[in-house]
Amino acid sequence: MCLGQRPGDLEGYASDPDVRFRGSSGGIATALSLFCIEKLGMQGALHIGPDENDPLANAAVLSRERAELLERTGSRYAPAAPCSGLNLLNGDGSQYVFVGKPCDVVALRKWQETNPEAGRRVALAVSIFCAGTPSAQGTKKILEKLNVPLEEVTAFRYRGCGWPGRTVAQTAENDKDHSMTYEQSWGGILSKHTQFRCRFCPDSTGELADISCGDPWYRQREPDDPGRSLVLVRTENGRRILQEAIQARYVDLEPANANTLPQSQGSLRKRRQQLWGRLLAMRLFRVPVPRYHGFSLWANWRSARASDKARSVFGTIRRILQRKWSVPLKAASEEESSPAKL
Repeated sequence: MCLGQRPGDLEGYASDPDVRFRGSSGGIATALSLFCIEKLGMQGALHIGPDENDPLANAAVLSRERAELLERTGSRYAPAAPCSGLNLLNGDGSQYVFVGKPCDVVALRKWQETNPEAGRRVALAVSIFCAGTPSAQGTKKILEKLNVPLEEVTAFRYRGCGWPGRTVAQTAENDKDHSMTYEQSWGGILSKHTQFRCRFCPDSTGELADISCGDPWYRQREPDDPGRSLVLVRTENGRRILQEAIQARYVDLEPANANTLPQSQGSLRKRRQQLWGRLLAMRLFRVPVPRYHGFSLWANWRSARASDKARSVFGTIRRILQRKWSVPLKAASEEESSPAKL
């Protein structure tokens, strides 16, 4: 398959069945990372994996080979900061792949802009679609539902091993099944714990990445479905590397229908449409808000349904009043801020 100079949306999966099965939705991000390491001579992939000292926490990791990538594949629905691992990249001319959320890629691009020489170490930036990052409290609620004590968890998988896969808490007693469906974990628990700042994110699909990928939720999920991914090519660099990965049989892709992305990610589209109204409500109450450029927020808001427009404004006003965001924080008293007397 030839992508051409201006490719549209694509859909496919990792050619390696094991990579495809372990990945969250088709294993595209893992397959591209593996291709860059094995065929393009890159020295590793900087991404997120479980913290070695805490199976429920995340850490920035540098995977240099297939075994490490497969061990750390899959989504991690808890606070994560892959840019904290940029110091792991050698300054000897080596190049690396970066995999993260859209906001992580924004941070990466800022780092590359302010540190051009060091920034050249990242030769490919891959973003996953993101509906928001749940707090650690969300994972704890899952464990409560599974009746698994926090201290007994030895490993935790949010999804993967099939599409979308089950959420699994592993303990020393491997004979017991501590798991629930993806719908139960994300839809029933984790989505309710996403950080409020994520509701003000204009970019859920990694617009600054070279390549971004996510779930094709328009499809009906079948039992034992190994998974597929939607793939968006953002840059000429991404187009070139993806074409080479296709030719090397690391990924299998085909053109997707123009309606596939909006049908698959309706919730992300709605959040973008509602953002202008949320920002308006906060400005009306003099609550500080971020500034965005180039996202056509007003045009997106105008295209929303009247009910969604009202919800975006009045729902935000309700939160402002409930959480007293319009009331400035009081400075610490002199007694509280002064050193304790011995």
